[in-house]
Amino acid sequence: MKVASLAERRGVVHLTVLGKGSKTRYVPVHPAALSAINDYLDDAGHRDDKNTSLFKPVKNNVNGKLDDAITGNGVYEMVKDYGRKSGVSLDGLCLHALRATAATNALEHQADIAYVQT
Repeated sequence: MKVASLAERRGVVHLTVLGKGSKTRYVPVHPAALSAINDYLDDAGHRDDKNTSLFKPVKNNVNGKLDDAITGNGVYEMVKDYGRKSGVSLDGLCLHALRATAATNALEHQADIAYVQT
């Protein structure tokens, strides 16, 4: 994702992502997450560079540069690290489980099932 991936669409801030089958997806951003992303962009200092990666690593970048995006594996490692620190069992802890939890949470709060499936 690029900084430009964060945009308002139909009055709601979304992240534009490329999904399975090269389909464009618009993922709404929760206000608390948006606040955290805005704080991050202020601290990181690359808010105005719309063509740069939205999230950049702060250490251990493979090529020695910190300009590339955080990789999927990097996100997975962060999730595992936070899981360890919080005492959560790492058995079954994966990004897919987080997505399933988010879908269940949305359905429990009366989200439209067709929208959740999309």
